[in-house]
Amino acid sequence: MFLALVPSGLATVRSLSEPWRVAHGLFALFHAAVFVWFFREIGRLGVPLLVPAYASVVVGFVVLLAEILVALGSLGSLAPLLYLIALLWFLFLATTVFIALVFPQPPPAA
Repeated sequence: MFLALVPSGLATVRSLSEPWRVAHGLFALFHAAVFVWFFREIGRLGVPLLVPAYASVVVGFVVLLAEILVALGSLGSLAPLLYLIALLWFLFLATTVFIALVFPQPPPAA
């Protein structure tokens, strides 16, 4: 949730000409690190991805691509909206993981 405060904090820095680009760049670095961690854990645990997880990964890659494009200077007019979408995607991901922890799936019958 710290990343939700980054744009307003960067907007107060007078020497920074494009705070949205910097904010999206920081978010993209964090987002990429989460993906690396996620795929390492999936590989280590040997857990297959189910269809909802595939959809979440695809949406996550699209959001990451949008963050990178804004950080590189494209889609500047959509920067606030894309930042909000990235935050909402991470909230959705955290909620999904929380639900999986609270309501674990029973192991498949052999």
